[in-house]
Amino acid sequence: MGKKFQRCLALCCAILLIFSFGSAQADFSPYLSTLSPEKGFTLSLSATLESMENGTDSTLALLKDALPRLKILLSGQEASQRTQTLAQIAWDDAPLLSIFTQAQPDFTLTSFSSSGQSYLTAPSQPDALALLAGEKTSFPLIANLPQLYTQWAPALYPLLSEYAAPKKSKTTTSIKNATASSAYENYTLDADTMNAAWPRILNTLLPLLQDALQDQPAWYQEAEKLLSSLVFSGSCRFKRFLDKQDGDMGLQFTGNAALGGDVRKVTLFGGYTPDKGGFVSLALPAVKGKNNFKISFTGKITSKETKKETQKTLTLEGSYTRTMDGEKESAALTGSCKNIIQQENGSEAWSGKFTVDTNLNGEKNTWTLTPALSATDTGLSGTVDVRKKEGNTQVLKGQVILALTPEAQMPLPSAASALDLRLMTSQQARANLMGEMKSLSRLLLDWLDTLPKETRALLTHDLRTDSWMNGEWAPLPSETAAPHAPNPLDENYESPWIVEEEW
Repeated sequence: MGKKFQRCLALCCAILLIFSFGSAQADFSPYLSTLSPEKGFTLSLSATLESMENGTDSTLALLKDALPRLKILLSGQEASQRTQTLAQIAWDDAPLLSIFTQAQPDFTLTSFSSSGQSYLTAPSQPDALALLAGEKTSFPLIANLPQLYTQWAPALYPLLSEYAAPKKSKTTTSIKNATASSAYENYTLDADTMNAAWPRILNTLLPLLQDALQDQPAWYQEAEKLLSSLVFSGSCRFKRFLDKQDGDMGLQFTGNAALGGDVRKVTLFGGYTPDKGGFVSLALPAVKGKNNFKISFTGKITSKETKKETQKTLTLEGSYTRTMDGEKESAALTGSCKNIIQQENGSEAWSGKFTVDTNLNGEKNTWTLTPALSATDTGLSGTVDVRKKEGNTQVLKGQVILALTPEAQMPLPSAASALDLRLMTSQQARANLMGEMKSLSRLLLDWLDTLPKETRALLTHDLRTDSWMNGEWAPLPSETAAPHAPNPLDENYESPWIVEEEW
């Protein structure tokens, strides 16, 4: 995960807050169960700022005025093998920018309103926005794991039986927040057998994984590359956890796996009971040395009912630690959300608190999210109080105002005039996308031109950071450097520009 892990975890936390447990969301919120993938949904986001430690009083005043005027709209829809998303930014309710993506089995279409141009990418490629940004634009949903395992188990265990006869044990195994497993089947494979079986095991897993990550092809591509490169050593064991009806409810895998010269002891453990909860963890300590990786996630739903109302409580916990060559980073998610559902009219009231703690080489940050939302038959709306601490000092306090409504209005761009990037390398595709930077820059300049002179001067001054002024740049397609010249798209390229601001 590296430097991006805080961003990824924050996004994951937001997704979990909105959609809870995926398959369990109907149990937590009847309103969420009414949302139809075919009709889609639209999420509106805006923000207010109360205090900010870093920055001048003038900057704080500017942000207090600007943030409520800025609105982000996110829409999603899935039907007939098409997944569509639309992200829009509006200023004073006037559209500034919209980016549309449509994923189909053979291609992904991405359209930018700033230029009017559309692009085609292959399912195995990141979409055009991810290529332009140089990073993934989404995060795999942990909530997909229970369904993925349920689909995988019927193919996995008959295959394992060809290599190792299962031994059944009536031993009870406790799984946090899930019903305890009443028995398990044990499959033990030596290293040679495991390495022989692994390609066939992947043949049962990868199609399901690709389907689960159909909206995140870059994540699938990385997972496929990593899993296909593993070499096992020592004894490998699969424990198939069974419920009282001998149904699949989880597994444990232990063994040693190597990626090149990096040999790790693998322990994967997880189990899930529908409409109750579950737990999943992955530990990858190095066989030699102090390098380590561990991630875990657990959640549960509890319910209490009276004549007037039903109270549902969703509790989530997650942790992540990584040590690599002496560098350490960690993160933890804790919190719960309570939903009070009125029996008379079905209205809902959400309240709770979630905390995300991060520690990157001793730099500690704490984000606290406090939702106060209500749902009726017309939608879900309310606020999420947001606070950030650096160490013990509060550096940010504000609110996010959100509204989630059913149905999504989608544009209908045509793929016929789109620029086809499917046969290009990532570097070639990104070079062809750099014209969008000019359009986005022009859009930003046009917006700045509408602001009062004093506001514009203050805002452009605050933008002039080292990363803004001296960061990566690229020529327009018409200005591509000669073959013998340094290529600014090369990751080792260093810009000759050094910018200093004088006051």
